[in-house]
Amino acid sequence: GAGVSDYSGRGRACALGFLNSHLLSFRFTELIPMKNTRNVIGLCALALGLSLTTNLRAAEGQKKHHHDASAPAAAKGAGTLTKVTKADATWAAKARESYPLKVCVTSDEKLGSMGDNAEYIYREKGKPDRLIMFCCDGCEEDFTKEPAKYLAKLDAAAKQKK
Repeated sequence: GAGVSDYSGRGRACALGFLNSHLLSFRFTELIPMKNTRNVIGLCALALGLSLTTNLRAAEGQKKHHHDASAPAAAKGAGTLTKVTKADATWAAKARESYPLKVCVTSDEKLGSMGDNAEYIYREKGKPDRLIMFCCDGCEEDFTKEPAKYLAKLDAAAKQKK
């Protein structure tokens, strides 16, 4: 018994030693000629550069389009913004027919350009409910910072539409 396990242990050690010596001495250039190696490295550098450029542009676009979450909340006494639900479907359908803008009230992106519109109801005590449409979820954050500014924009668009 002891001789067999001892032999198999030496066999494994020899096999590992053989593999290690060959793997350590293997050179990448034996697989790909030097000229092609330079081309591969150049293509990798180009791909990395394009990837970084695309990521930077995407991040820049997000900054331009989107929102500073650290900004203060809407002023006290202002209305509330709540997402349209199935219970509001009939009201929302009617309000959608007379909605004065074809763009997001906060970002000016075309409604529908970023998927489904984000629809909200603005409720202010003593005033009728108002439909507010955004190009995407997230734009409502900007609205809540300055609701009067964006409500005035809606009112001006409604006057022009008449």
